[in-house]
Amino acid sequence: MPTGTWREHKEEGVRLADLSTVAQRIRPVPLRCGIVRLFLFCGLLALLLPLHRVAANAAPPPDLIWFRFVDSAASSPREGVQLLRCNDAVCEQPELLQQSGVCDAPACLSGSIETTEQSPLACRADRCMYVYGYGGFNQVDYLRLIVQYPDQVRQSNVFPSVEEASYQHETAFRVAMTNGSLQVEPDPQAPARPRAPIIAFGVTLAVELVVAALVLLRLGVARREVGILLLMITLINLLSFPVVWIFFPALGFFQEESERVFGTYMLVLALGYGGVVGGIRWVDNQRRRWLLGVGALLSVPLLLLCIGPIVVLNFTSYSPTPPLADGLPYGVTLTLSELFAFGFETLLIYLVSRRRLNIGQAALLSLLMNAASFLAGLLLQWLLTGRVFFG
Repeated sequence: MPTGTWREHKEEGVRLADLSTVAQRIRPVPLRCGIVRLFLFCGLLALLLPLHRVAANAAPPPDLIWFRFVDSAASSPREGVQLLRCNDAVCEQPELLQQSGVCDAPACLSGSIETTEQSPLACRADRCMYVYGYGGFNQVDYLRLIVQYPDQVRQSNVFPSVEEASYQHETAFRVAMTNGSLQVEPDPQAPARPRAPIIAFGVTLAVELVVAALVLLRLGVARREVGILLLMITLINLLSFPVVWIFFPALGFFQEESERVFGTYMLVLALGYGGVVGGIRWVDNQRRRWLLGVGALLSVPLLLLCIGPIVVLNFTSYSPTPPLADGLPYGVTLTLSELFAFGFETLLIYLVSRRRLNIGQAALLSLLMNAASFLAGLLLQWLLTGRVFFG
């Protein structure tokens, strides 16, 4: 340091060590200012989005008819499905609307139907989706299903596309095997929609915090450290929960394109913030560590509200499209989501504990937390719906 500068400091009565301390104290200020500027920029950008123009020019959503196969109708593998349109409830002269798969048995209706990857009739797992058109169900059509199984062909009863003329955009039917024939009737449970994610998150967090507290005390962690670790586990859950509930389910069958885009954003956000959370506990200053932890905790919902809609609106099409039929089976997405939660939380718990927990103890804690919340989720599902749903 130049001599003149040092003399000026001496004349002011400030020592070099004091300057170093002051510099350390003011060092986080630019970071906080940068975060504030980031939120202000995102908020301004969100206000500039042409939301009204998009709403005015957007076409109506597609009119969808869902078929959910249950019991023996779902357990037997289907080779092909035909959807017929009838002139009346007798259906003496059916017309082949669309076909999915192969239906070449004598009982199948012959006709030239162009089936492509964007076919209006798509069948995956226990569901089929038919794109009826656009503009609402403003008329009633009589329909019939023909399903080809490996051993025989089944024909359904004639059923109306809707109960009465209306402008709703989705209707759903349940397909069951009755006395050797297919019985189609209205299905109030399809299409399936996520139920009460806020309640699910509250139950998940409460259960995992209780389990974590018990396990940490059992492992001999000091009570003061347990409180800090529980705060960090809360932040870790805020990162992993949206990935488990949004990203991985969006990889399944019949998911909206916007859901997959938003799920990918949630995954990137969780991984990025996970690196920040993992490094917070390595800050030596305890006061600064608490400030960073609470700041990161509060900034997660702000980022979701600020940046999330921008990502969805900019990377999805303006014109409404049907859900994407292709995807992964429910069992695969469920397994991947649980493995992610276990691995992601194990690594972050190990990092935020500052090696007070070894990797084996962190893995045990994560395993017990996720197992308890998974069982609690099944119990909650049974209480809300009266059944446990695995697919």
